[in-house]
Amino acid sequence: MNWTMITGPLIGAIIGYFTNYIAVKMLFRPLEPHYLFGHRIPFTPGIIPKSKDRIAVAVGNAVGGGLLTQDALEKNLLAPELEAKMRDKINEKVEAETHDERYVRDVITFYVDGNQFDEMLDKGEEKAAEVLCQKVVEMDFGRMVADEAVNTIKEQRVGSFFAKFLSDEFLYSLITPISDKVDGMIKEKGTVLIRDKIHDEFESFEEKKMGELFTALQSTGVDIGQTAVNAYETIIRKRLASILQSIDIAKIVKDKMDSMNPLEVEEMAFSVAKKELNAIINLGALIGFVLGLLNIIFALLR
Repeated sequence: MNWTMITGPLIGAIIGYFTNYIAVKMLFRPLEPHYLFGHRIPFTPGIIPKSKDRIAVAVGNAVGGGLLTQDALEKNLLAPELEAKMRDKINEKVEAETHDERYVRDVITFYVDGNQFDEMLDKGEEKAAEVLCQKVVEMDFGRMVADEAVNTIKEQRVGSFFAKFLSDEFLYSLITPISDKVDGMIKEKGTVLIRDKIHDEFESFEEKKMGELFTALQSTGVDIGQTAVNAYETIIRKRLASILQSIDIAKIVKDKMDSMNPLEVEEMAFSVAKKELNAIINLGALIGFVLGLLNIIFALLR
């Protein structure tokens, strides 16, 4: 057997394999620049570590400008399959929560400090009471009460002993004093009275069990899951554009890549394209083998 005919293609395959292997490795290695006599050695660092900033900008622009577009996100976020899964999951969660024996306050204070929650609640009650009291005053509630009182007296006086003493003129003269008195009482005590009622309602709410609330929700007959999905869909359709405008996706991707060290970039690239990079190395071996074989064929043809 003529070993020369076999050796040539094998050496070509080995050379091709290691040449491409080194080329692939030089994409990432060395990770840092190396110097000799004060001069940077060529091809250090590797191509990707050296161009990391430029690559980060390019990837950021590609993701932000071409991949995560409003249409693409909206299509995926509003996919019927996703909405169906959300609806089913929410309804399953609601059904499971009907057996929750925890009190509402215990659940809230699990996530929020109790004192902080009470302080926030006090401020909320105060503000709500002030707003409601102001709305009552703006409704001219005193006048409404006075008119109703006078009309009731007029109806009751018919056929009574006091009918001749309670003329319409006298009754109408009572409207303004009654109205002023009611409005004065609302302004003086309304905020406190309304706040007390709000506080009582909140205390009653806090003492309920979570299961009672979810049971009450179910008893309304409303498809809670579908209601939540409808709200989600409305938010996506109306707010997605403004959300994307306020979020610079390209910058986020660039900053993330900038914060990664070269080794992390290498690991990420290999995790995505390991098969393809190995194919390049193996292709080098194949090309080297073919070139070695062709070299023998050309030698034989001379």
